[in-house]
Amino acid sequence: MKKEIMKKGIVFFGPPGSGKGTQSILLSDRLNIPLVAMGQLLRTEVVQNTSLGKKIEDSLKRGEYLSTSDVMEVLKIQLDKFPDAWVILDGVPRSIEQAEAVEQYAFSGFLCIEAVVFLQISPEKVWDRIRNRLSCVHCQKDYCHKVDLCSNCGSKEFSKRSDDKEEVVLRRLNVFNEKIRSIFDFYNEQKKVYLIQADRDVEEVYSDIIACILPLMKK
Repeated sequence: MKKEIMKKGIVFFGPPGSGKGTQSILLSDRLNIPLVAMGQLLRTEVVQNTSLGKKIEDSLKRGEYLSTSDVMEVLKIQLDKFPDAWVILDGVPRSIEQAEAVEQYAFSGFLCIEAVVFLQISPEKVWDRIRNRLSCVHCQKDYCHKVDLCSNCGSKEFSKRSDDKEEVVLRRLNVFNEKIRSIFDFYNEQKKVYLIQADRDVEEVYSDIIACILPLMKK
């Protein structure tokens, strides 16, 4: 049996509304790298009323982080679908426990995190973006501006996400800030963190990201 090639991961990390989804999709589309968008996958589980969706629905609505075992279960299933050497991760890891669990994948020859793109943005800018955000009812793709047609599935139905209420957003920011230091230090000690200022034009942010990623892919 042919041995599976270890996947190389690019992680997008930052607070809610920092543009992780937008930038990870841009990178995925332009470099043709598979994207695992954990938040979208989990919301789809809820919409489809799966056993996992029923289990995690309340936690998502409250803006709480899910258990490491639930997140790793979804991640492993998604990664198994891709034969590609590189993969982009958006929304995982979100805690030091998840980071350590992902690290175990490297020891098993399955996945090694090569870069952590850390998007920095102020809380004020976060709320300014999120209050205008809409999500496609059918595929859960997010938009921070008004659109008439989903570019992903063609749907014309959009709604506010249940976790985009102001009190939930503030709770998610607090949770993120509680977790941020340990995860940042974890990857920074490995010299894998790339700090990107995210409160700028989408293409400007992307330009800085690609300047960090391309040299890694050419090694």
